[in-house]
Amino acid sequence: MYEKLQEILKTGSIYEEKEGVNKYYLEAEVKKVGVCRYSITNADAIIYVINLVNGKFQTPPQKKISDLHKAIDNLNKWRNANLLKLPLDTSNLDSNGWLAGFIYSDGHFSIKLSGCYSSDDSKVRGRVQCVFSINQSELNRVIGESNIPFMTKLAEFFQVKLLNKTGNNVHFKGPTKSVVFFAQSDRKHYIITSYLTKFPLMTSKHLNYLAFFIGLNYLGKRLTNTEILEVRALKNYMNNKRTEFNWDHLDNFYV
Repeated sequence: MYEKLQEILKTGSIYEEKEGVNKYYLEAEVKKVGVCRYSITNADAIIYVINLVNGKFQTPPQKKISDLHKAIDNLNKWRNANLLKLPLDTSNLDSNGWLAGFIYSDGHFSIKLSGCYSSDDSKVRGRVQCVFSINQSELNRVIGESNIPFMTKLAEFFQVKLLNKTGNNVHFKGPTKSVVFFAQSDRKHYIITSYLTKFPLMTSKHLNYLAFFIGLNYLGKRLTNTEILEVRALKNYMNNKRTEFNWDHLDNFYV
């Protein structure tokens, strides 16, 4: 992914940081992480990227917008860039690729199996569910603003109900409140697939979406033994269980 960005922008450095500790985990549940970063220092490339994202935010990530505006101020001052500080985008969610970027960051695709489709020992009739979900903290702790308004907008787009949840989170001490929605009916599947056909994911999450998309073929019918094994293989090769990655979809990279 970073190599494709580097190819398009014709600048920038890719480097991998040494494995460290995720500072958001409690001491009792320390998690080591390795991070790969792509850094741009060329002013012309930075201006190009700013023009790509300026005015395209649909959620209120005030810190990101504040940082963007600071960069614009500096470039206008030192490079005479004449960049404008554009407001949040209020266009329809299906009119551009912003939502695809948000799904990459916070969307989740999964296949759920129950009954005899999940276990050979079960005598219960099997069922396949293909689920797309987005979960956000009720309160953005960084900027102190509620995430409910834009999550409501997303839920309305996918024609689903926004749910409230309270639970424990290893990232924080004490219970946390979150809002989440699940899209798992045929009508909702159509909204998801129509949008992501128009604006495909470009990250490795595209591979999870492809498994989700293939999984739709197993819905609403009695599966043969061969089909049960096929859908189990799909499920067991998604998200953090994935060990192999194919980046052919980057041949259709768009900005």
